[in-house]
Amino acid sequence: MTKFPKLSQKLILEAKKGYHQFMSEDLIKLDHEKKLYDVVGIQIKTKEHITLNNLFEILKWRQPALPGHFKLNNEKRVKEISKYAYKTQDEEIRVAVLTLIKGVGLPSATRILSITNPELYPTYHKMGWLVLKKWNFLEEEYRLNTNKWIQYLNSCRRIMEKYSISGRELDQILIATYLKHNLNINLQKFVPLDEFL
Repeated sequence: MTKFPKLSQKLILEAKKGYHQFMSEDLIKLDHEKKLYDVVGIQIKTKEHITLNNLFEILKWRQPALPGHFKLNNEKRVKEISKYAYKTQDEEIRVAVLTLIKGVGLPSATRILSITNPELYPTYHKMGWLVLKKWNFLEEEYRLNTNKWIQYLNSCRRIMEKYSISGRELDQILIATYLKHNLNINLQKFVPLDEFL
């Protein structure tokens, strides 16, 4: 087994290219991701709240089946919760408030943040955590809670600042690095990527 690569400018360039190659194998997912960042995210940022339709599009991304309780939301509830989340300056409160939307867990809440502000936010997932741990930015084990998200976000922002990359770019780099260098799983027998994220 080859040694896990160190974070470097060269690795960043290779991983960006690798992510796009990986995603180009599934043009439907690639088009959906592009639409989320280029259209849906801008709509949400302009309105400063999420609509049910926006939420549906976001939850479909990296999630093969929508959570059943997603249907318990109504337009007013989603709008009120998301408006509050976008107004607060506290990162922990922001992500916790988004999880009040039915069907939105911590990973989905971070996807919402990343889609609406890709410069500042990566998405939160186990692959990214494991890569950051290999790079010695994190020491603890991955957990789905807001404290871990804040640790993850702070580590990501240090990397983003040092290498002048966006949260979205770092997210792509983390996924591609994991898939290329740490893939100890057989993708043919693997649970859907979304369940791992």
